[in-house]
Formats: sequence, structure tokens, C-alpha cells
Amino acid sequence: MFAPAKTPKAVINKLNAEIVKAINKPAINQRLADIGLAPGPSTPLELDRFVKEQLGAWGKKIKDAGIQPE
Repeated sequence: MFAPAKTPKAVINKLNAEIVKAINKPAINQRLADIGLAPGPSTPLELDRFVKEQLGAWGKKIKDAGIQPE
């Protein structure tokens, strides 16, 4: 889940806690699995690191491949 960049940290932390609580419920976890999702609860900091890592890795691959926007 993502929120606008300037969302207060307290709000982000509350949202994260509620989302983690929800996806840890068996019925919700099963429903997400039924529609092809594999929830992986994490902290806001872990998500930030993952996104930055992915942007760096894919950005390099795109640049190395010479892919240009159309």
C-alpha cells in the first residue's frame, strides 16, 4: 500500500498496523490468495528500501537495454 508523500508518519504507522492486522486474519489472507495476491506484511521502512532497490535495479536494466519511452 502507498500513501501520498507528505502523509504524517503517525498516520503511516497506524495504517501499516491496521493493514498488517487485517492481512494476518485467515479469511482475509485466503481471499487475497484467491485473487492471486501473496501479501507480505512489512514495515514502512522495509517497503521504502524495497522500492528504492527495485527502481535502481530496473532503471539500470532499462538503461543498459537502451529502452526509451514512446
